[in-house]
Amino acid sequence: MLFIIFSQVVLRYVFNSPLIWAEEVTMILLVWYGYLAISKLVKDNGHISIEYFYSLANKVIQKYLDVFVCILLIIFSILMVKFGFEMVSNSIGKNFPASHLPRVILNLPILISGLIIVVFSVNNILKILLKYEVGGED
Repeated sequence: MLFIIFSQVVLRYVFNSPLIWAEEVTMILLVWYGYLAISKLVKDNGHISIEYFYSLANKVIQKYLDVFVCILLIIFSILMVKFGFEMVSNSIGKNFPASHLPRVILNLPILISGLIIVVFSVNNILKILLKYEVGGED
């Protein structure tokens, strides 16, 4: 993305000949990066939380809160998959005007990220439950 934008600026202001597709391609790359980063944050439990209230609770309540958060993430990601699928199906056959790339590639990361978040959230629930069943509290 950085190389595309840098090239766009140089070509526009130095050579007075901008790339007509640069903004569209950068937008697509940014959307892909953003949704895949969201998935990575779910895997690492990096989502925003209020640590103060969480730290006041005992270990059993923290376990239930962790599972509750994962269940909410699963519900949210199922909605992402549902609406992502609708967006992908609505954009089939449509192209971007400048780059002529299919519009599907802009909406596809919503669907893919939703599926990945479901997998990571189920994995996180299993980790939480197994951690407390074994009795190993890190």
